[in-house]
Amino acid sequence: MSFSIDDLENLKKIIAPDDEEENYYSTPGGSTITPADITGGRKEMAPAHAKVTTKINRNKPQEIWKQEETNNLTAKISDDRPEPEYEIMYKQKVGTEDVFLGLGGLDPSSRCCQDLLIRISLPGTKQNEITLDVDPTVLKLQAPKFVLNLPLPHTVKDKDGNAKWDSYSSSLTITLPIIRDF
Repeated sequence: MSFSIDDLENLKKIIAPDDEEENYYSTPGGSTITPADITGGRKEMAPAHAKVTTKINRNKPQEIWKQEETNNLTAKISDDRPEPEYEIMYKQKVGTEDVFLGLGGLDPSSRCCQDLLIRISLPGTKQNEITLDVDPTVLKLQAPKFVLNLPLPHTVKDKDGNAKWDSYSSSLTITLPIIRDF
């Protein structure tokens, strides 16, 4: 089988596309769009080991929260004391209609729970050494050996809660009613 020049030209057209098709898919002038075109290009960088000064603008009109409002929620107590072991559980008020007949509409999920139960283990601590402060979104506990700043998973009725001290196990059990949005 022999190939003529026409056969080789046809084979070339099949394998390599025409220049017109290449120019159709490429941008004119050979330039392409890069991420730098979108972001405004390369920014100036400071040289190595240069002294950098920062400007803090306290009044930013686009901020949603003020600095004072966020410190209360997430501020860690600067303390060297360790955080005690704790567990967060949910508690339901279940009646006989829920247990035997299922008429109450409750299910075992956490969205049907009415109370938040927090058990904190404080070994070597006495009841009168504990300071407890409960806000609707944060629980703060201080003892001589421990400190705890715990953001709560739900908003609670802080005034309606109760705390019980178990001197045998040196643990504090706090029950807080959950405020539901629905």
